[in-house]
Amino acid sequence: MHRILLRQIERSLGTDREIPADFQKLLNLISDTYEHFDEDRDLLDRSLSLSSAEFLEKSRKLMEAKEKVEDMVRERTQELRETQARLIASIESLSLGFLILDNDGDVFHVNKMFNQILEVKYAKDIDTIDTLLKNRLGLAELFRKAQSTKQSISSKNIQYGQKAVSIFVTPITLIPTETIGAVIVIEDSTKEKQIDKAKSEFVSMASHQLRTPLTIVKWHVEALKKKILGKDFESVVKKNADHIEVGTKRMIALVQALLNASRIELGKLAIIPEKMDLGELCNTVVEELSQEIKGKDIAVALNFGKDLKMEADPNILTIILQNLLTNAIKYTQDKGRITISIDAPDQKTLDYNGASGNFLLFKITDTGYGIPKDEQPKIFTKLFRADNVKLLKLGGTGLGLYITKSIVETTGGKIWFSSPSEDSDASSQYPGATFYVLLPKKWNLRKDGSSLNTENNDLLYT
Repeated sequence: MHRILLRQIERSLGTDREIPADFQKLLNLISDTYEHFDEDRDLLDRSLSLSSAEFLEKSRKLMEAKEKVEDMVRERTQELRETQARLIASIESLSLGFLILDNDGDVFHVNKMFNQILEVKYAKDIDTIDTLLKNRLGLAELFRKAQSTKQSISSKNIQYGQKAVSIFVTPITLIPTETIGAVIVIEDSTKEKQIDKAKSEFVSMASHQLRTPLTIVKWHVEALKKKILGKDFESVVKKNADHIEVGTKRMIALVQALLNASRIELGKLAIIPEKMDLGELCNTVVEELSQEIKGKDIAVALNFGKDLKMEADPNILTIILQNLLTNAIKYTQDKGRITISIDAPDQKTLDYNGASGNFLLFKITDTGYGIPKDEQPKIFTKLFRADNVKLLKLGGTGLGLYITKSIVETTGGKIWFSSPSEDSDASSQYPGATFYVLLPKKWNLRKDGSSLNTENNDLLYT
């Protein structure tokens, strides 16, 4: 009998008293229960002892792992702090204004140069900065445009008091479809603009001084040619006079191109809009260049849409069309093809250029020599000519596309190109090129400055 139960019976009945059989049977059952309970408790104690040891071992390992993670976190945090410190030190040492914004336009970091260039105190968000700047630079608008388009935006040489500043806004993206903020960089371009202005003024002055004697030479050559007609020495003198005339015309073309370039750079280009039809003007320019087109037996196709009426400066439009069509003729091989299209742009084209409102899209495609891929970024720079056309020994100043781009942007338009052209490919001997010009239908009047001269259609800038 179980010891606990036996003690209870002896305490209650004594040791001499005999226990009835039925009661004895019940007591034996209870005793067995006690025995099983002790066995189960021993088993449970052993199990708990083993589990506790295992638990303590796992706890020890977890603590070790935790300490390792904490050490790693501390090391990584220190590395990040050092990296952040170096980054902030680098940003603070820049000669550029640097502003980091979160997605809501709140300022995350701004360096001293930003405040120094714009002469503002620290502000908490982009709208407050714009208010302090009296919205002269439109930073909030540029920030939100960069956020919505997820593309970098720049605005160069904006007049800000006595300074000229250039603004660059770049969205910060984690994935292509998600932005977490933006970086705005401000550059003080005052000295650069002053140098450009001085250079342009010098070119303008020098060009004016050159144009007068060249024009006099041209007049005298023309008069001389009239006087020698019918004389015995006519052929010899006429040949020399023709060479002088051609050289003089080329010099006048260069001087005129430099004058026009300097007017645009100095902001002295007058714009006098009048009602006109772009299709009709394009037909006129094509007709003026028909001799050059026929000379190379080039097929010209015209694809014009409806309602091509606009309010624009016809002189400026003529120069744009002349330059692009002359380029296409000059750099297209004999028996090549040129296609000119004018129509309203689709929404994708407007969105790509960030344009809104009424525009016309002028497009000219040729099957010519094309533009080498590695030289395409330079195609609109001043005095640049691609190597593949230099070898052809074709005349040109390298100012045509520079002037064309400057004029187009002055009117509020955009110009870009693709090479190979739309209907050719890179493997072709003549990959061709397509130039696109997006022009507003209504130009703003600007009376100050000089109008571009479209006289002497043989004075081509390309």
